Amino acid sequence: MSSSPSLSIGIIGSGFIVEDCHLPAYSKRDLHVKGVASRSAENAQRLCQKFGLEHAYDSISSLVGDPDIDIADIAVPPQFQPELIRQICSAGTAKGILAQKPLAVSLDEAKELVDVCDEAGIR
Repeated sequence: MSSSPSLSIGIIGSGFIVEDCHLPAYSKRDLHVKGVASRSAENAQRLCQKFGLEHAYDSISSLVGDPDIDIADIAVPPQFQPELIRQICSAGTAKGILAQKPLAVSLDEAKELVDVCDEAGIR
């Protein structure tokens, strides 16, 4: 995998997987993480300070609507992912989505999300 500092990543979620896995891995590969959005603005701010990120979003909607985000990394429990994926696709700002497994709580919903992403031109 080659790193591409020209791509900007926005992370939704601020739990242990983001703090202990995603952010250290992105840092190790010199990938550009613009910022973090979370249900807890305080957690987003703490992670941004800890990892030297430029932006702690005050809401998930703010991150989703940011035209500078190329890849939305969704790190929330599976029951919340589908709505976020739909929201990202509707906004039309991100070019890619990294969603954790399971993608959804049912196979039918997972298939529908893949279709929604395809229709939006999002990988």
